[in-house]
Amino acid sequence: HFAHFNGSVAEARAEANYFLRNSASLPKGSIMVLDDESYFSGSQSANTQAAIAFMQVVKNAGYVPYFYTSSSMGRNQVNIYTIENAFPNSYWVAAYPNGNGASWSADFDYFPSNPGVAMWQFTDNWKGMGVDASILTLPIDLTLA
Repeated sequence: HFAHFNGSVAEARAEANYFLRNSASLPKGSIMVLDDESYFSGSQSANTQAAIAFMQVVKNAGYVPYFYTSSSMGRNQVNIYTIENAFPNSYWVAAYPNGNGASWSADFDYFPSNPGVAMWQFTDNWKGMGVDASILTLPIDLTLA
């Protein structure tokens, strides 16, 4: 779900419920990802609490919530440590060692130093094809539901 809630807990909960209504065909226990990367107008604390509220609604509905954002937004727009504390090992981070240049594989010398990175999107230009590529860095934890 691409977030639009701008640091509002009430709007985050409403968006989570919308997401759930439109994903009703997914079996319980499925991973559902909050893509929170461009609509940050609140404080870091407000943005963090809104993301946690969204994820909690998803979890309460029986799904596994994951949080996706860029490494820089995870440092500046939300407190990824607080999100990680609430939902351990649920962070899917976008961090590109080559900028927008073509990448064929993940460069672990560049690995982002954020906590709880379960998935790493290491490029948006895999093999020069202009598509994203990610790798798992931790086993998927379906017990987060």
